[in-house]
Amino acid sequence: MIDIQPYTPPAILDDTDVDTIHARMLADLPENIDQTEGGFAWDMTRPSAIEKSYAMEALNYVVQIMFPEWATGYFLDLHARRCGISRKEAVAAT
Repeated sequence: MIDIQPYTPPAILDDTDVDTIHARMLADLPENIDQTEGGFAWDMTRPSAIEKSYAMEALNYVVQIMFPEWATGYFLDLHARRCGISRKEAVAAT
């Protein structure tokens, strides 16, 4: 029997929440740049951190649906179609 492991995101997707990404962005700025909340640098980097976090969440989902073990719904149907398998229509229980 095939042993299907629970999905574990790749290490590259660790620490991809908005605050962690934003902290890394601010840490890369020169020390003489004001990094306080509401400052120019903070305001200009925060939206990018938010969008990158969204992109990393989407990437995580894409990794999941690439493999039949973790795909669901429509994407699992696409994997099955490659093997010549289709979903049966639902019927009422008796």
